[in-house]
Amino acid sequence: MSETQHEQFDRDVPAEPEDLGPEQECLTGRTSLVILYGAFILMPANIYLLLVAGQSLITPIHFIALILWVEMCKFSRKPLTTAEAFIVYSVSAVAAGQLLFYLYAIHPAYFRRAEIATTAFKTIHMTALEDVPAAAWLPFNGLISRAPSLLHQQLAAAEGLYQTVLRTTQVVPFSELAPTWWAPPRAVVETTPHSFFHAEWLVPVGIGVLVWICHVMADVSLGIVCRELFVKQEKLPFPFAHPTAQACIALTQERPEFRRIFTITGLLGTIWGLVIYWPVAVGKKIVNYPIPWADFNAKIHTIPWLQGANAGIATDILAFTGGFIVPFRVVCSMLIGGIAIQVVGNVFAVKSGVFQRFVTGMSIRTTLLNQVPVWMSVFIGGMVAAGLLQIIGRPREMINTFKGLGSTRRAAQEVAGFNLVVLLILFFGSVVAAVAIFKVLIPTFPVLYIAPFALIWSFVFSLIDARAIGTTGFRVQPPYVRQGLIISAHKAGADVGHGVWFAPWPIALGASGWTQRFKIAELVRCKASSVIKASLIATPVGMLANFIFMEIFWRVADIPSATYPYADTILPIYAQTLCIWMTTTTPVMNPDPTFSPASIFKISWMLYAFGAFTLIYLVNRVYAFVRGGGSKRELLSLIGLAVGMATPLPFSVSLFVGGILAMLIRRRWGSDWFYRYRNVMVAGLVVGEGIVIGVAAAIAALKNSLVTIPY
Repeated sequence: MSETQHEQFDRDVPAEPEDLGPEQECLTGRTSLVILYGAFILMPANIYLLLVAGQSLITPIHFIALILWVEMCKFSRKPLTTAEAFIVYSVSAVAAGQLLFYLYAIHPAYFRRAEIATTAFKTIHMTALEDVPAAAWLPFNGLISRAPSLLHQQLAAAEGLYQTVLRTTQVVPFSELAPTWWAPPRAVVETTPHSFFHAEWLVPVGIGVLVWICHVMADVSLGIVCRELFVKQEKLPFPFAHPTAQACIALTQERPEFRRIFTITGLLGTIWGLVIYWPVAVGKKIVNYPIPWADFNAKIHTIPWLQGANAGIATDILAFTGGFIVPFRVVCSMLIGGIAIQVVGNVFAVKSGVFQRFVTGMSIRTTLLNQVPVWMSVFIGGMVAAGLLQIIGRPREMINTFKGLGSTRRAAQEVAGFNLVVLLILFFGSVVAAVAIFKVLIPTFPVLYIAPFALIWSFVFSLIDARAIGTTGFRVQPPYVRQGLIISAHKAGADVGHGVWFAPWPIALGASGWTQRFKIAELVRCKASSVIKASLIATPVGMLANFIFMEIFWRVADIPSATYPYADTILPIYAQTLCIWMTTTTPVMNPDPTFSPASIFKISWMLYAFGAFTLIYLVNRVYAFVRGGGSKRELLSLIGLAVGMATPLPFSVSLFVGGILAMLIRRRWGSDWFYRYRNVMVAGLVVGEGIVIGVAAAIAALKNSLVTIPY
């Protein structure tokens, strides 16, 4: 984040939170109602957009609820306070954003019947020859035993030979290796109309809820500790906390310019939503703007030197408005990372014969699905480098984090109303409970591998992550930690089992998100206890709503299917990636050499990618040193490059277009005007489209449900 943006945040929000008055209890009767509004009114539109376009309405949901509640409360002649506005802003998205049944039910249900999981990868259970009993090789051995007839003896011996030798090579698809506590049997998930009202769903969903409870307890308790360290003691800036506080302050005050901009952009968003989504709702296409993106592959593949490249642009307005919020340096880095892999890399891979599964004219969806095995090693090397270099490159921040924890000396004092010792006991106890659930589900996995790692990693990395958000606004997320631990345990000779790839991970890394919320609460003078209570009430209500609406959408049409284009694109990639990881610990018989572990997990490619990112990191530091601006003056974002490599290129293109548009607006009306009203513009655009999506989702659900009635 640039110095200009930091200065803008400080200019728009009071430097001292105390300037806004004492902290208030904000979970009141009128703010509590927004939980029901978010869960049962806004969630359907959010789910539909996720399934159709791969976008989330969480950002507009914040503003939809906030603007509506602010205006309604004005009619009651008791306007919302700034602190109450933040509770409305926060819990509306918490209630509308719960995806428990999408992640813990739809994903497992699809994997159980996915083509890639049932045909491409198969395991072989082998019995060594020396382990076969001698009697199995001697059919005539039964001659010396007592038996009614020689024929019966020979048949019994032959059956024993078949059982011990021939049946030792059983071919089992990966989908059948998924345990029933993760996904119901295939017969259940294939039954139509699809429904969660089956006894087989109780255990998978119940396990997901139990682990969620453990994670929430751990995250909240450590989040309060991080609040004491980074918000109260070190007073870190938390750059992205200020725009939210600014929005709450602006909406609770009379600003005619705000209303005018919001109205204009809201109208533009409505028009855009009608063009893109209304034809889908009524079953027609007025214009040729596919969802979730316009695919240009068929045209560019006619050019010989672009064979293998992806080309397209995302059509949802959220893909463009992200360019208003995300720093342009990060936007450019994402586009560069996407072009490097999905254009230059794919073309080179086709020319060199590495991308063997490419076919001319292949769509973006199919190309993404088939390029994963080619670039998996590069993804791993790049993501690991992007995560670790941010930590290693800032040793002083790591040292300060642990010094701050040790210097608090508040073991017997209060931290935000909670005793510090109790908070730490609650954190470690919750992680231990999650480890216990993991051990019950995967009894063969060595507890000495998972328990110390879960406790130490959850604690240490959460502190580092919270500090990263407090200083830069971005999380530090080293990738593939889970996969690395499983593979290393397997290499060490441990019996990791098949179910380990499906077991809920007992690592709690959500404390940084709570710390950010506590920072915003301080800026608007809202009690931290109100934030905790509101979120803990909104989450189960959102889970119930998610169950209801996922049930409805799954009954309307299969997920994935042509009715839900983005789910039809992303779920096969999810299933393929899971199968690829399973090959690292499971013997496979695979007729396709491009999917073998040796061809997918290339250590040399990982090292090359890590080295390339390290070189970029060093160039960044030299460039920043020459510019004299520290890390804020770096040329490229490592996280942006890594994320861009794995993000479908159309989204990066649209994000870049949005960033260019933001620059033009900034030049036309000035940086001060843009930074003051960019949240208003984004809110108007996404609210306008969101309203159309909500209506379109309701019409599409009603229309399709009527079609499925047998009479």
